[in-house]
Amino acid sequence: MRITWLKTASLLLENDSFKLAVDPFLGIPYTDAAEKMKAFRSADAVLVTHGHFDHIYHIPRIYRDHPVPVYCTKTPAASLIKDGYPEDMIHVISPHDVLSFSGMKITCLPSKHCKFDRDLIVAKLTSLNNAKLAGQMFALLKLNKAYPENEEILLYDIEADGKRIQLMGSMNLLDEDYPEGADLLILPFQGRSDIDSFGEKIIRRLKPKTVLLDHHDDAFPPMSGTVETASFEELLSSRYGIPCRAMTFLKTERTEDL
Repeated sequence: MRITWLKTASLLLENDSFKLAVDPFLGIPYTDAAEKMKAFRSADAVLVTHGHFDHIYHIPRIYRDHPVPVYCTKTPAASLIKDGYPEDMIHVISPHDVLSFSGMKITCLPSKHCKFDRDLIVAKLTSLNNAKLAGQMFALLKLNKAYPENEEILLYDIEADGKRIQLMGSMNLLDEDYPEGADLLILPFQGRSDIDSFGEKIIRRLKPKTVLLDHHDDAFPPMSGTVETASFEELLSSRYGIPCRAMTFLKTERTEDL
């Protein structure tokens, strides 16, 4: 299987017969929209991890002229219907459902959203020293309220081409057992001031063989920033012997090479 990162948590998963877009989003403001649009519009279906705006807001815009099936839980489904996406193209899924797409078997597991810690919030608030930054913060907060997740977060456990991939939509887990030892974990690396130690806890629980990091980019400039990943990559390599690297925009990773 081939995996291409399209910034934030957006991915394109594909084999020789099927393409699946995950959490397609164009960015605010739009960044590299033409390249993203081309990739997203090549998809045969869309898979959503949760209902926050940076995971679903642009789905109606991207697929306006050629709607594709969208698989999501009930809260993002309601948001998409509100935004005019064809209701008959939306398939509501739940934890523990199993989906099959032309050589991909996908198990939907319940998960949890990353909780922004106090130090990160304080650091950002103290940087609000101009009207543009403050205005963007309130605009993003308004969008976040309009597109809730209602604790409906999914982790996708994907079997394809003899490999098992775990794909997280947010960097957190519930207090329950998860399958261990996936060939690849795709980890959204964003949302904590203690991100290395917080991420390490997830690695200890899931015990993946390889890790790719997404959502580490500067998604909402100037409110956001690029997350430094080198220290986490070194931590996983030196302490656990786990290869880890940040994904690169438009670079396609092949599971057979991992």
